[in-house]
Amino acid sequence: MLKPQPVGDEKYAVFNVLRPESEIPFVNTDDIGKFVGVILSDPEKFHGEVLYAANGMYSFDTIVKTITKVFGKPVSYKQIPENTFKEQIPAPIAEEITEMFQFFDKYNLYGPETKEKAEWGMQQVPEKLSTLEEFFQRNPLGL
Repeated sequence: MLKPQPVGDEKYAVFNVLRPESEIPFVNTDDIGKFVGVILSDPEKFHGEVLYAANGMYSFDTIVKTITKVFGKPVSYKQIPENTFKEQIPAPIAEEITEMFQFFDKYNLYGPETKEKAEWGMQQVPEKLSTLEEFFQRNPLGL
C-alpha cells in the first residue's frame, strides 16, 4: 500500500490509486507534540480554531524520489486501478482504505483549501518540523 515493494532488478515501487501528482499533507507523528504545544501555549488564540497539522504537502512522485535519495535504491510510483489496489489490502478494510485514498485524490485531507490550511498550521509552529528526508532517515524501510 505505502511501503515500496520489490519489482525486480533491485528496484522498488509504491502502488496506490492516487494520481502521482496529487499532494497530500504528511504529518510526522514525532512532531505532533509541537502542534499541541503551540495550542497549549496560547489557548486564547486557538480557541474555536482548527490547527491543521502537517510537515508538508507531498505527492507520491516526491515521496518516492526522497526514498530513492535516502536509501540509494531506485523507487518509482505506480498508480494502479481500484480493484488491483483493493487486492493488496486485507479484505476487512480494503473498501474503506481505497475510498479514503480516492477521497484524498478528489478532495484532499482538509478539503479544497488543504494546502493553505497546512501551510498556515506549519507557520504557527516556531520549532523546526521534520522534513520528509529526515523522516525516512529515522525510519528505515528495510529496502
